[in-house]
Amino acid sequence: MGWSRAAMSARRGPVRQHPRLPTARTLATHAGEWVAIVDRKVVASGDRFREVLAKARESAPGRDPSMLRVPTDNILLL
Repeated sequence: MGWSRAAMSARRGPVRQHPRLPTARTLATHAGEWVAIVDRKVVASGDRFREVLAKARESAPGRDPSMLRVPTDNILLL
């Protein structure tokens, strides 16, 4: 089965920014780290998940941060 004409035109459309994530340029500065995101802003980052989560809860009380491990440039897909 091939792609439908509508699906093909949708795939060629502009690349959209995810509504809950900061820009790729911002995330690239945290490659290999855990980051906590609140309102599209990195509020904490580091090597250990629990420490980053604790820092995020201190800096944005009452908010639930989104946690993300930023991949490094050295990704090998097999």
